[in-house]
Amino acid sequence: MTEIDSSVIKDGVKFSEDVFFDDQKSMFLAKEKPAGKFHIDAIKKWGIKTLYTDGKQL
Repeated sequence: MTEIDSSVIKDGVKFSEDVFFDDQKSMFLAKEKPAGKFHIDAIKKWGIKTLYTDGKQL
């Protein structure tokens, strides 16, 4: 899996595959689903610095 800096998660960003939290098992964002305010607020609130995916940013 590829590491993603959580700062790339902006409103409307999508990935070609699922995005996972740092345990690489718990899904953060489903593939091709746009990130929203809820997602951005969550990573800030929980102090998440790195996410993981096998996909690419669309």
